[in-house]
Amino acid sequence: MPGFVVSIVLLALAGPAATGAQAIKMYRVAAISLASDADNKSYNATFSAALRELGYVEGRNLVFDLRYADGDVNRLPKLVDEVIAFNDDSHRHNRRR
Repeated sequence: MPGFVVSIVLLALAGPAATGAQAIKMYRVAAISLASDADNKSYNATFSAALRELGYVEGRNLVFDLRYADGDVNRLPKLVDEVIAFNDDSHRHNRRR
């Protein structure tokens, strides 16, 4: 499967993270790829650089949640379920009461 990368990218609000007196919105980018981490290195670096140019910086206002199926299409549903479960959990914990 060289050269063929299937990715699903989701951008979700993970909720504000308190830093000092000011809250900063943290955004979460979840990517699910049929390929491996090694196969996606160049793509991930390019994508991260493009987001940085737009003001989204990993560790400051952006978190990456990258998951790889390593060529096994049967792993994709489980990876999708993990991302959705994490997103539901994030929203549940970040709701204002």
